[in-house]
Parts: sequence; structure tokens; C-alpha cells
Amino acid sequence: MRSRISSLIIGFGVLAAPLIAQAQNIESVTSLVSSLVNYSIGILIGVAIIAFFYGLIKYLFNQTGEEKGKGAKIMIWGILALFIMLSIFGLVRLLQNTFGVGGGTIQQVGGSPNIGGIKIEQR
Repeated sequence: MRSRISSLIIGFGVLAAPLIAQAQNIESVTSLVSSLVNYSIGILIGVAIIAFFYGLIKYLFNQTGEEKGKGAKIMIWGILALFIMLSIFGLVRLLQNTFGVGGGTIQQVGGSPNIGGIKIEQR
């Protein structure tokens, strides 16, 4: 199991290396890492939902007590994984909003204001 996980991490690192190499500054690197983490969180949440429904189907369509127990265990682990992932996701968003970091927006300092894609010239 550990070899699979390490292979996945190395694979993602190899795939992300050209994107990081093209980065012009630290903001683009952090933006890239942030988007990769957000996509992976979405994929993991999808896997947890699929695991829950797999356990539900296994629970409903098996007649023996042993198979129903395995299905119930898969459902519990799926719900637990969803709860943990969404709780951590919510706590990170709360901390980002509290301290004014992250969020993917860059505030403009100085220069001409840009409102809704319309540049306002100052006279």
C-alpha cells in the first residue's frame, strides 16, 4: 500500500514539474500548488462518496450477515472520511477568511483602480 501511495506522489510530482518550471514567480507557484490541492481534495471527496455507495449496495444486496457487516463497515468509513475531509476543508477556509490570506485573489496596491475589468484612469 505504501509503495502505491509513494508511486502516486512521485507520479504527481513528475507531472507537476514542468508546470512549476514554467512559473515566473512565487505567486504563480503557490497558485499552482493551491489549484492542485483543491482538485485532489475534490477527487478524494468523490472517492469517499463512491466508497459509501459501494458499501450501501454491498449491504443491501447481500443476504449473509458477514457480507452485510463488511458493507456497513465500508459505509461507516466512507462517512467518516467525508466528515474529516469536509471539516478540515471548512476549518482551512475559516482560517483563510479570518486572517485574510489565500482565497485566490490578489489585491491591487497603488496604480489605477480596475473595477470589473474596466480600468479607471485618474486625472
